[in-house]
Formats: sequence, C-alpha cells, structure tokens
Amino acid sequence: MPIQLTRPIYWNVEFSGIDFLIMGIGLLLLAAIIYGLYLRIQMWRVIGQADIRWDHPWERIKGVVRSVFGQRRMIEHIYAGQMHTLILVGFILLFIGTTLVAIERKSGRACWGISPPGFFMGPFTSFFHSSWMPPV
Repeated sequence: MPIQLTRPIYWNVEFSGIDFLIMGIGLLLLAAIIYGLYLRIQMWRVIGQADIRWDHPWERIKGVVRSVFGQRRMIEHIYAGQMHTLILVGFILLFIGTTLVAIERKSGRACWGISPPGFFMGPFTSFFHSSWMPPV
C-alpha cells in the first residue's frame, strides 16, 4: 500500500479518553462563556433602559453582516485594518480545518466504523496544506 499524506488528529495523541477530554474542555469553556454572558446581561440591566431595536430588522441584519464580515470600521485604519483582516482570515482558515477534522473524526466512526475515514488524505491534504503551511 502506498504511503498517503495525512494530518495527525489531536496532535497524534491516541488514547481512549481523548474524545472525552476534548469534549470536557469544550463544555467547561462553553460554561465559562455562558456565565460571562450572564454577568454581562446583569450589568446591562443595571445600566439603563433598553432601546427599541426591532424596528428595521433587515437593515440591522445587513449592517451586522457588513460590519462583521466586511470589516467596515477596520478598513478605515490602513495598517491596523490590514493586520486585523489577516488575523480574521487566519481564524477562518483554522475554523475550517478544525471543522474538517471534527467531521473526519466523528463521521468516520459513526458511518464507516473507522477512524479517520480518509477524505482528509492524499491530494486534498496536499492542496489544503500548500495553501497556508510552509513546506517541510
């Protein structure tokens, strides 16, 4: 069988509890985020009265999409805007890679009974790594 280029999942650490460890850390982080949001909402209730913000829902949604994905306010600052946009692109690439690994790990076990299933091997991995990783 020829050698296939692939990506080690979970830093190539394999023991039976790695899935539960990753899920446990994720749940702890999710609990911390929910607790932080709870504290923030309590602070907002103390500060003042709520404005009517449901008057133009589609315009507000378009504004949010333009601000978040278009980075409208960051573009005003040339150097800082470029650096911020590069960081945003890096996070998006890391999110895509993490999502692919999660799909590979979970769907391989659930659907095919193997781990990893193999779509993240060969030419796909070569192309994906060549687009953002230096050669080894």
